[in-house]
Amino acid sequence: MSGPLEDYIAHFNEAEAAFRKLKSALHDLNMKVSQASQAPLSLVHAGAAHWPSKDELVGLALDVQTKSVPLQAEFSRLPEEYRKYAPQPQSVGRG
Repeated sequence: MSGPLEDYIAHFNEAEAAFRKLKSALHDLNMKVSQASQAPLSLVHAGAAHWPSKDELVGLALDVQTKSVPLQAEFSRLPEEYRKYAPQPQSVGRG
């Protein structure tokens, strides 16, 4: 059975993973925009790379928000002696 610190860290890691997925999708989009600005005709070639849709990006952002927002309350409920070992909730995406 896991304790409150382990549970918090597991939830923090889920939020971090969601943030990495969003960041990766945004990086891919940025690369594709850069390539398209350098070679606009690459957009019409067969087999052009998949571009993340607005709905996909919004879904990823909502997943980050859903997993990140509850962390502050969960962190506040941790006993004081555990807080010094737990990552700060506002550090999601900064590591």
